[in-house]
Amino acid sequence: MTHRTRRSNTRRRAALVIAGAVTLAMAACTSPTPSTATVPGAPDAPMVGPCSGGLQAISWNPPASDGGSPITDYEVSRDGSAFVGSGLNNQLAFACGGNGSLYSVVACNVVGCGAPSPAVGYVPATPLAGNGVVEPPEECDDGNTANGDGCSSTATIEPGYACTGSPSVCVPTTGVRRSVFGPPI
Repeated sequence: MTHRTRRSNTRRRAALVIAGAVTLAMAACTSPTPSTATVPGAPDAPMVGPCSGGLQAISWNPPASDGGSPITDYEVSRDGSAFVGSGLNNQLAFACGGNGSLYSVVACNVVGCGAPSPAVGYVPATPLAGNGVVEPPEECDDGNTANGDGCSSTATIEPGYACTGSPSVCVPTTGVRRSVFGPPI
């Protein structure tokens, strides 16, 4: 019986040593969160490319502060709430949300996710006056670059006209004589 007890104690000690090694190995694989860590700061406003080939590229700079813990994920949202993707790279491409969609980025670490970046959308470096699409900062775009038709060659509304829509339809607002029976004469 003494022999059996010794063997049983040896097995028990071996089990404790193995369990301890597993616990130590597991602890080595996970880095503890420092008690002073906080959520990361907000990334800079993203740079949004135009829709091209059905994709829209978004890139951003990391936040100034990671909160004392490495960034583990970035989450990108479109138009305030529609989550479109995540990853660790500072650049992602998504199915086009349209050139009017606004994107923001949130940085996350083991503590949680920080504040969102400012929301921005694609703004062409130079609006394409005359393409029939009103793009900021254009006031109008009637599909041509002619002056004198209500929408100027620089996509501003000319004096004496009102323009609406995209493409813009411009109509005179002053000095118009109307026939009793129909359109202006």
